[in-house]
Amino acid sequence: MRKILLIALIIFCSFDGITQKITLSEKEELNMRDDDFMVIGTVRNLTSVYRNHQAIGEIVFYNKNLIKEKISTMTFLPATVLKINFTARAEKLSVFYVVKENRKQNVYMAKLKDDYTWTEPVLLVGSPFGSYRNSNDYMFSSSEDKSKTLVYHSFSENDMTILQALVVNEELAVESNIEQSYNEQGFSMTNEATVADDGSVFIAAGDAPNSKGNMQDLVLLSGVKGATSLQQHPVDLNHNAISDLHLTADNQHHNLYLSAYFADGRYSSPRGIFMSMYDMANQTMSSTHFTPLALQISSSKSDLRDLKIRNVFLKKTGEMEIVAEKTFQNIRNVGSITPVISSSLLLTNMTESARVVHEFSYDEIAVFNLKPDGSLAWSQTVLKDQTTNDDNGIFSSFGVLQHRLGNAYIFSDMSSKQYRLLAAYISANGQLTVKELQSSEEVDDYNLMPRSAVQISKSEIVMPCVSKNYLCFLKISY
Repeated sequence: MRKILLIALIIFCSFDGITQKITLSEKEELNMRDDDFMVIGTVRNLTSVYRNHQAIGEIVFYNKNLIKEKISTMTFLPATVLKINFTARAEKLSVFYVVKENRKQNVYMAKLKDDYTWTEPVLLVGSPFGSYRNSNDYMFSSSEDKSKTLVYHSFSENDMTILQALVVNEELAVESNIEQSYNEQGFSMTNEATVADDGSVFIAAGDAPNSKGNMQDLVLLSGVKGATSLQQHPVDLNHNAISDLHLTADNQHHNLYLSAYFADGRYSSPRGIFMSMYDMANQTMSSTHFTPLALQISSSKSDLRDLKIRNVFLKKTGEMEIVAEKTFQNIRNVGSITPVISSSLLLTNMTESARVVHEFSYDEIAVFNLKPDGSLAWSQTVLKDQTTNDDNGIFSSFGVLQHRLGNAYIFSDMSSKQYRLLAAYISANGQLTVKELQSSEEVDDYNLMPRSAVQISKSEIVMPCVSKNYLCFLKISY
């Protein structure tokens, strides 16, 4: 046993010493103001990305060297799309997109055919679009195995909250179609929902969050495959308030985990992690835990206030790993004051030329590993300092490469004039190693977007990168 552990330790210690191979695709023209792009994942053993340039949408398929193999043009896409979502699984690729038509908000869907053309788009669901309705955006969530897509939406009308939720499989067949009304005062749908591999639906609801994002009431809505309505499961918060809620399905053990920050009251700052479990088989809420936390680098009670939960990972050994990032925005005026001096040599008036600057800050990453009983196994902090102006922080934050021996958190180091691409490796027992990834002059000419990275295999991650009027994609292979 000791020999096996020693071998595993040697493998992980050499993980950051393994040569990383960086591959860059050829550049494409880009208009940052109007164009859209994203990494989709692996389809038919090819890396697929979405690109919409000059109102023409297309899927580009790259081989392992990021050389174009095929291009599939989505001629059916309208010039203006409110939202677009892709679900990719092995040989299958589906698209769902939202458009505004005749005062309605409609969701269409289509799938990729064997010859890389697309089926005729089909209207999935729609709702009136008007100022008299308090309407949320249509949201999308895919199951872990990517065989199911949940499309859901809620709006308020005549003091009622109306929920629409549909589950669509990879053949675009609707397996569940739910439309339900709620008349509870203050009953609000969250943006947190998920669908299990078996088609079960879960949506979180509760009272309307306040300015701090805190909720004091939480209800889990659930429905099995084929359900036309959802059951309500109140969650006991033990007089606490929660914020930054996440739902995570454990399909192997048929459990659903609810995780969030908890605070002592509705207007208090968070002071720890709330974790609760729902048993899918028995359709009941089970264990609930409240774990107080303090960051390693500070002892202030407001430590967790600016930490946003980015990822929730479930370990095969039963632990839950919560990854948070400190992020905040500042608005400030930047200007110059020009004195005007009269003949009496006195300052008589001043003119000011100022502009408003929006600062986006993305700082340290905090990782908390919780045991099944809710107690803290270990925590780790990755220090970084990313502050940019007027760019919505699109070049900041991080991407994650999940590995069986731990996770690699990849981000751009912005602490000097020359950006560096760093990887922070955190092992399964919380040990931290930080390493600069190899680069090239060609890569250094681009602004990388780690927060938009997608893991495409056990050892590869792909992210967009832009330079002036060009777009390309960067693959990091271990």
